[in-house]
Amino acid sequence: MVEAAAVLRCPECGSVKLFRAGLRYLADGGSVQRYLCRSCGYRFSGGHNNSNRVFRENRNCQILRLEAKNLDSATETKTVAGAEQTVKGKLVEFAWKLQNQGFRTATIKTYSTLLKRLAMLGADLLNPESVKETVAKNQNWNENTKLLAVTAYQCFLDLVLDKKWRIPNYTRQEKIAYVPTTEDVDALIAGSGKKLATFLTLLKETGCRCGEAIRLEWTDIDFQRRVVRIQAEKNSKPRILPISTQLTAMIETLPKKSKKVFSGNLASMHNNLQVTRIRQAQKLGNPQLLKISFHALRHLKGTTEYHKTHDLLHVQNLLGHKSVKSTMIYINLEAALYHNNNMDEFHVKVAETLEDACKLLEAGFEYVTDMEGKKLFRKRK
Repeated sequence: MVEAAAVLRCPECGSVKLFRAGLRYLADGGSVQRYLCRSCGYRFSGGHNNSNRVFRENRNCQILRLEAKNLDSATETKTVAGAEQTVKGKLVEFAWKLQNQGFRTATIKTYSTLLKRLAMLGADLLNPESVKETVAKNQNWNENTKLLAVTAYQCFLDLVLDKKWRIPNYTRQEKIAYVPTTEDVDALIAGSGKKLATFLTLLKETGCRCGEAIRLEWTDIDFQRRVVRIQAEKNSKPRILPISTQLTAMIETLPKKSKKVFSGNLASMHNNLQVTRIRQAQKLGNPQLLKISFHALRHLKGTTEYHKTHDLLHVQNLLGHKSVKSTMIYINLEAALYHNNNMDEFHVKVAETLEDACKLLEAGFEYVTDMEGKKLFRKRK
């Protein structure tokens, strides 16, 4: 009888969110896996793998397989292996057909990962009712994840199995975007390494997506004019955005090992951010730092820019949105975050001559009204 695999947990806090952190080599020549807890930052090593059952992960299809010593017969072993090979082949075929249908690489990866996860949870991908039951019983997934998993499996049925099923009724739940404070972002940047600090500063100043930033090449940066050319993703518009002198200097200090500014991939950058914000949150006693993600900096830029200008089209062009509906979320965010805030106070200046008015406009002041033959200007503090 095949037993279920035990879930590895952090011995410090009990979390199952773990990173693999290399190997610890033993005196007898063996090795054990080391882990890093994503929740509390605790490092620990896994135990020896000498029990009667051995859990292995298939590197090709990422489906957990269990080898039990007490299998009834060699026929049962052959049947299980054959079923896994069938599912593996179907998943490879699924990814190939998604690519032929013009799906983006990120979408293909997401759909494939969700189906592999369903298989790991015990779902039979060749049986729609088994998948439906597995999704419904999974308490660790929210409604949005379940909806995405059902959508991925619907594509799998259409492209690979050519079957129909009654789609479960899951609806998308809207979430309120988290907007960190500028002080918290600066504190996180101050505690980051050179590469991550430059990456975070770029996201903070330009509001670009992390996927757009990681693909930035040296030829996309004009150091003389201090601008960057953003190659868009997710159906956004490409754009040219200004950067500060400080960010320009930070980028110039990065090593030029390849044609890309930030060597490595986005996954390693996410891992770096995870470890850094745990360390800074514990050091500064500020748990809000744990909530800062790469996309939260995009929300910060959109909210602050709309607060400064109250120009929705300007924010739309800045963030590269093709539809203004995507930009309208910052209207409610700005109204909620800056209501009765001291940032609604203004510097007020009076222009008596045309020359004074020009200087105020160049300094960022905006014209308000005329009073007693003089022009009044204001600028947010």
